[in-house]
Amino acid sequence: MRVRWSEIASEDIRDIFYFLSIDDEAAAAAAVKKIVLSTDRSAAYPNMGRPGKTKGTQSVLHGRQRL
Repeated sequence: MRVRWSEIASEDIRDIFYFLSIDDEAAAAAAVKKIVLSTDRSAAYPNMGRPGKTKGTQSVLHGRQRL
């Protein structure tokens, strides 16, 4: 499985980084890295999540957030 980020998801990741980096750039980078690594695990283990709302997509929980 290959992870493909939508434009909206990419913008959300950027926004998360910019918002968190106001207080702590290292923490912002760590948070974004954690999200990206979670999605990378989906590529390595495609049956880990469940089918997404959109046909052909996969959904994985990261804390309280669905990726």
